[in-house]
Amino acid sequence: MRDGLRSSTRRGNDHEDPRPSPDRLLEALDADNLASLGMSDAVQATFRSQTTPSKRRELAAVRCPDRYLLEFGSDDDGHRPLSELSGGKRVNLLLSLLLETADDRPLVIDQPEDELDNRFLFETLLPALREALVNSVAHRDYAITGAKVLLEVFASRVEVTSPGTLPNHMTTDSVRAGGMARSRNESMANYLLALGFMERRGRGWPVMRRAMQEFNGTEPEIDHGPESGFVRVRFHLGP
Repeated sequence: MRDGLRSSTRRGNDHEDPRPSPDRLLEALDADNLASLGMSDAVQATFRSQTTPSKRRELAAVRCPDRYLLEFGSDDDGHRPLSELSGGKRVNLLLSLLLETADDRPLVIDQPEDELDNRFLFETLLPALREALVNSVAHRDYAITGAKVLLEVFASRVEVTSPGTLPNHMTTDSVRAGGMARSRNESMANYLLALGFMERRGRGWPVMRRAMQEFNGTEPEIDHGPESGFVRVRFHLGP
């Protein structure tokens, strides 16, 4: 999502505005080009006569408040301003900005489901969760009886825990690298691949990483507990 979010682009005194900024006024005055600001000859003459050295200093000291243009989209589809977005996308954009701040005060969101952008979640976050769940089913250790694949949703993260250690001497580094098709349960993996639940063997982590980058710019995490016998994938809901 970070690539698609162009909300923090700062537009200062150079923001397109029919009213010239103080800096622009002084530049035009020094360049003897007040006509570029739309001033008539009479207005130019009056402005020059009224702009004494003390007035110039006052004008130079004026600072216009910064203005911001909030846009959301992608380089392929283009960016749209906040006013043209759906309610859900507005929430996504503004919430992303709030989560970027260093403010540690609690953020209370009343009835967020009213403005959730289901399409955005379906196209970004859900592919990462689906890939984690499918991989957990395909690669879990079925010899551990009584244990199940666990999906836990917290306020700030989602975790998928699979019983058993990483298969076939894999490490967390090799999982992150991707491209290594090593299955504990070959028949199960082939079956899920034939059903279309898996895109391609060895592509699970790259798929999750790409989905989370599009969703909020974060990296998925993987915990491997050889002693406790589990593999856990963690997705952060905020940047």
